[in-house]
Amino acid sequence: MNEDSEELYGIIRRAVTKAAAVGISESDLRPDKHLYYTYGIDSMSIQVLILELEKELEIQIPEDHYDTNYFSTIGSIYTYLLMGLYNK
Repeated sequence: MNEDSEELYGIIRRAVTKAAAVGISESDLRPDKHLYYTYGIDSMSIQVLILELEKELEIQIPEDHYDTNYFSTIGSIYTYLLMGLYNK
């Protein structure tokens, strides 16, 4: 994994830990684990997560993308961001 990939994963992990209702450490997070089923991150927490990502990356994620599989795992968020499906 290159430096840019690591940086993006770090941004996503920090956003997930900020959005989580319960304390989750970044080191506990795995790219393939489901955010809801594994870490208890619900739809309200996903909205907080998206706001954190928008602020940190200076992007805008369309609301119709909030309830999709784009935000089911850290890996899916990473792929979504790489695909550039958001608004700049």
